[in-house]
Amino acid sequence: MGDGRDSEPGDIMKRFGLVLAVLCPQVGLAQQLPESFRGLSTLDLRGGYLHYNEALTQVIMEKADDYWESTRAVRTKIHADDALEYTVDFNLGGSGDPTFVIYKNTGNELVRIAEIMADELIVPANGFLYSAGRMNEEYNRKRKFRIDGDDLVEIRQPYYFVGLESHTNHPVTLYADTMLTGVVGGLPADAEVTVVLNTGRFFLLKTSFGLVGWTKIRSIACNMANPPGSERPRTIIEGLCFEGD
Repeated sequence: MGDGRDSEPGDIMKRFGLVLAVLCPQVGLAQQLPESFRGLSTLDLRGGYLHYNEALTQVIMEKADDYWESTRAVRTKIHADDALEYTVDFNLGGSGDPTFVIYKNTGNELVRIAEIMADELIVPANGFLYSAGRMNEEYNRKRKFRIDGDDLVEIRQPYYFVGLESHTNHPVTLYADTMLTGVVGGLPADAEVTVVLNTGRFFLLKTSFGLVGWTKIRSIACNMANPPGSERPRTIIEGLCFEGD
């Protein structure tokens, strides 16, 4: 995501924020937007963040008339040179799942295009939408979209970037490709590791020495990662687990 043009209540909240930062180090871009998105304004939607081009956006921040009691956040342009305008709603669904809903403004009508489940949505008015989020994912996945007519289309990436600095909970074998042929090496439990890339169930890992190799990791729900009585977490890589229902 980088080609844009992509005790006292206060004390309690500070402590909560610190705990969240420790437990979920990948969550959130709000304080660290990449250089290509600097200069955008930010709305804190109490559960998600919307970054937008202030010159092309009308901030609404009203309650929408829908089942989820969404917040009608903004009316904006996705492409600065396009006459079309879009409305963006935000809600937490039925189980705390941050979701942005995109509507196309057609006269006095709102035509629903799609929803993007993410912690953050970036609308820089360069023709694309960008999202980052951990909900219903195993890491903070970053995506790029365009709108084609009334359809939301994800821009295909060869891999998703993970960037998780962690350690192994169990031994891992690294392979030269996603066919799991040609052993590169192995890591014992408690070894430092960086999860670099992801495609499907395959993850590219980098050892502390700098060797890289692929491994296949099955999905484990975060709330099942540490069963009672277990000596070690079930996750192969600490922190690499499915956060969602």
